Amino acid sequence: MEKSVEKPIFGSTLLVTGCCIGAGMLGLPLVCQPCGFLGSLLPLMIGWAYMYLSGLMLLEVHSTVDSKLTLLNLLEVVLGKRMKQLGAFLFFFLFSSILTAYLNAFSMITKHAVDNFFNIHSPQLLSLSCICAGLIALTISGIKKIDFVNRVFVMLMLLFYVMLIFFGAPQVKAENLGYFSFKSTQIVLAIPIFIISFGFQNLIPLISEYVNHHARSVKKALFFGTLLAFLVYFIWNYIILGMLSPTVELSSIHALFTGTGNFAGTCISGFGLLAIITSLITVAFSFSNFVSHPLDSGARKITKSLAVIAIPALLALIDPGLFLLPLHIAGGIAAVSLFGLLPVAMIWKLRYRQGLDSNSVFPFGKTALIVYSCFSISVIALEIAHVCKLF
Repeated sequence: MEKSVEKPIFGSTLLVTGCCIGAGMLGLPLVCQPCGFLGSLLPLMIGWAYMYLSGLMLLEVHSTVDSKLTLLNLLEVVLGKRMKQLGAFLFFFLFSSILTAYLNAFSMITKHAVDNFFNIHSPQLLSLSCICAGLIALTISGIKKIDFVNRVFVMLMLLFYVMLIFFGAPQVKAENLGYFSFKSTQIVLAIPIFIISFGFQNLIPLISEYVNHHARSVKKALFFGTLLAFLVYFIWNYIILGMLSPTVELSSIHALFTGTGNFAGTCISGFGLLAIITSLITVAFSFSNFVSHPLDSGARKITKSLAVIAIPALLALIDPGLFLLPLHIAGGIAAVSLFGLLPVAMIWKLRYRQGLDSNSVFPFGKTALIVYSCFSISVIALEIAHVCKLF
């Protein structure tokens, strides 16, 4: 009996880790390089703790109300229809921002590869159009084909990650790791990128069902799953920032891929490209599924897939170096609002307004909820100020 419980927990742990790890981690060295590896540890810990606590809050709400409900349905049951509409808007905003970042990065990488191979200068629109066409075809092909393609790319991605550790670790230099610049602004601005890199909240109903709605088992899966992602990001930053001199400016994804100029750099490029592809597939499919209905015809599915990809694709053309800005917006505004403030509102109402007997999966009380809310509002305010400053 104990083994049968352990197996779903292990599988759920890997699901959480897999959901967290994606193309967002490519932005980590870009935002952490100005403050150095040591300076990256604080936002890494904050991002992990923030999203793990978010998961505990949502798990408590799921366990108290109905563990089978999605987040949007929970918002409607606990906070009302208007909060469900707000949640739907935030989901749309979150998906659009992430897709914009990934489409921008993938189209620019593809453009550079084609230009270098054929010695030409092709427009970004050409590579972006081909990517969008392939993405739409894949999203309407069904979950089985998507699962097969995604598994192949994930296995290749893991291979490149292991090779990066093997070939990159010997090139790590102590003076690069020891570099630390206390630029508080840069450290604070790295937090939203780490927050979006620990996203797993949509999986909670699925994992809960997988472990027979045993809250303690879900809690274990969330802890160890996010902890494993924490270690992956720690090693990733350790290798990248340890290999590259602080004088090397990582201003774009292309700079990250070409910064080392050796086989370790090839591993970074291979891993990064596959991370973007797998993230694009899963996010595009999730986004398309979010706006679709099971009874939609083939033509309607194509139309809806085109609709959800068209806006991010157009935004991706605004600036070739746009990758980080949509991730900042996704992490610092959409994710913090959706996975930070709204769970606090639900727990507060269930515990202190309705007086329902919850199982206290979230182990803290009113003070912690207030501090968490104030931190969330601060992140949103700083992110809005950062975006306004850029424009």
